[in-house]
Amino acid sequence: MYKQYFIIFFSFFLSLLLHYLIFTNFNYKLNQNYTKKGSNTITNSNPTTNIKFVKLKSLEKSNQVKKKRKAVLQNTDLIKKVKTISLPKEISKVKTLKTLFTLSKTDQVNKVLEQDNHLNEYKESEELEKLDEITKSYIKLYELQYQDLSLFQKNYIKKNISTIGKITQQYLKYPSISIRTNQQGTNIVEFTLHPNGDISNLTISDSSKYSSLDKNTIKTIKIAYKDYPRPKEPTPVKIYVNYILY
Repeated sequence: MYKQYFIIFFSFFLSLLLHYLIFTNFNYKLNQNYTKKGSNTITNSNPTTNIKFVKLKSLEKSNQVKKKRKAVLQNTDLIKKVKTISLPKEISKVKTLKTLFTLSKTDQVNKVLEQDNHLNEYKESEELEKLDEITKSYIKLYELQYQDLSLFQKNYIKKNISTIGKITQQYLKYPSISIRTNQQGTNIVEFTLHPNGDISNLTISDSSKYSSLDKNTIKTIKIAYKDYPRPKEPTPVKIYVNYILY
């Protein structure tokens, strides 16, 4: 009877011992596997501290990611502000620069034109000074109108106006009634001379104060114009006609 109890007790003790050994061996293997996995970043042997340390690292990484995201968002906000604010200002500056550039171009052109006009006026004045006194006296009748004439018209007048005056004086006959009444004076007549030799708009712009003398001047022009030199384009002609008794 005691032998049976001893055998049962002994077998129970062996089973407990075997279970204990198996459990301790399994737990040791688990610890070794865990320490191998965390050996690259963790040197502490305590598994609980390792887990806490890993959690702290993950939190730091998450904070770094959040900071990067904030920086990216700030950069995107800055880019949006630049797009919405700075670009229109730059475009407006470019527009103002373009307008200033075009204005400067027009100013330069105007300056060049002014210089050309001054040069032309200077040359014109020099040419007028070289003319004879009779031609100068005829050109004075045009006053400001002379500056508005074309080059062809000006050249024609400078070359031919005194000839027109001479031809007119050659055809001029003193009216008998004016001789009897001792009428003397000067009238200014103007008309347009055309390339075909015709005349138009014949008028007395300044009267001699005697109607007989004025009418005689119109009559004389209507006869003498056929001998006038012809211009290349319609040209206004202004001459004076003198009536003097000797």
